[in-house]
Amino acid sequence: MRLELEGKVAIVTGAGTGLGKAIAESFTAVGAKVVRVGRGEYADQGDWRTVDVRFQDQVDALIEAVVGDYGRLDVIVNNAGISATQGSSVEKPMENWHEIVDTNLNGLWYCCRAAIRQMLTQESRGVVINMSSRLALSAGGPGRVAYAASKAAVSNLTRQLAVEYGPQGVRVNAICPGFVPYTAGATTSNPERIALAQTQTPWTRLGLPSDVANAALFLASPASEYINGHNLVIDGGASVRS
Repeated sequence: MRLELEGKVAIVTGAGTGLGKAIAESFTAVGAKVVRVGRGEYADQGDWRTVDVRFQDQVDALIEAVVGDYGRLDVIVNNAGISATQGSSVEKPMENWHEIVDTNLNGLWYCCRAAIRQMLTQESRGVVINMSSRLALSAGGPGRVAYAASKAAVSNLTRQLAVEYGPQGVRVNAICPGFVPYTAGATTSNPERIALAQTQTPWTRLGLPSDVANAALFLASPASEYINGHNLVIDGGASVRS
């Protein structure tokens, strides 16, 4: 199976912790030149760029700078996102809605737009991987309306871009992770939440960041070159449980 990314130039947003960090590390391990992106400062993470994807001008400048440094862009993983907190959705302030939608949907769109525009200028084109969620395909618990709505939009945005730009050589897919404990935004070490998630998952364990990273590596690689417009669910079977 051709999972090599030797010499490929990849951007991973939200790369400071959790799933994004795992994806960036997996890409680096197979030879990719990885630009890691996030709002904070992580000097220990190689080529790190501090960017807030909610602002289009920062995203456009990022793509321009990466192409200026490396000559092209082969892969972008749009992982930056904000999760939801519990509570009544209608009682949450509107600022909560805007913050989640501005990051999970608008910021992701800015990244897709800038990356695809660049990829269309390249002979080798490129690959876009969007981070959606299992909750894009089914409802979640209380308080997740903004998160679920934004991720559902990401899943269909992925399909639309795949239809529009696949014929021009740009592949666009999404990953829909289930619950992955011990990552940022995932009720990290709550034993009750973890125990409940395990009872709802028809597999022997819960998800690991490496499970999602392996999926991203597959979708970025030549091994998946005939996969386009797909939302790949990584949840141990939780979404098919009755």
